[in-house]
Amino acid sequence: SSPSTPPAHALLTGLVNDGFAMLFESKDDAAAWLGTDPVPSPLGDVVKLKPDGSYKHRLIQDLKASCVSSASTVPERQVLPRFTDHARDIALASRGGQEVGVFIIDFSNAFMTLPLARAEQPYNTSVAPHRVVRSRLPLHPAERL
Repeated sequence: SSPSTPPAHALLTGLVNDGFAMLFESKDDAAAWLGTDPVPSPLGDVVKLKPDGSYKHRLIQDLKASCVSSASTVPERQVLPRFTDHARDIALASRGGQEVGVFIIDFSNAFMTLPLARAEQPYNTSVAPHRVVRSRLPLHPAERL
């Protein structure tokens, strides 16, 4: 991306070219592939200042603005484990005197690798604020751009 390319646009282009998003020429083309009208959510750029003075950008979909989030219910709030939870688990597992091994993996776009049910795909759409150009081959024949 060039210096004049907004960071969020570069992120979206990267997600498309990495195969995490499909492009359609129009809403009608997307609807034809999805089998129903898409419910697009606005895209946002969450910006965070890092300790080194640089900025981290994260692309998000505003599912509240499109009312998609109100169409689902979550029985409980997801809470990610804290370091103290991990330490407690290791202490409990090692009480028997056995050796305990730990394997931690963290990778970019982890949630993007989870498959989305076909019925949920219309609710995971957005209209790009800028023209996105794909440099990879189409993921599906309907992806014509």
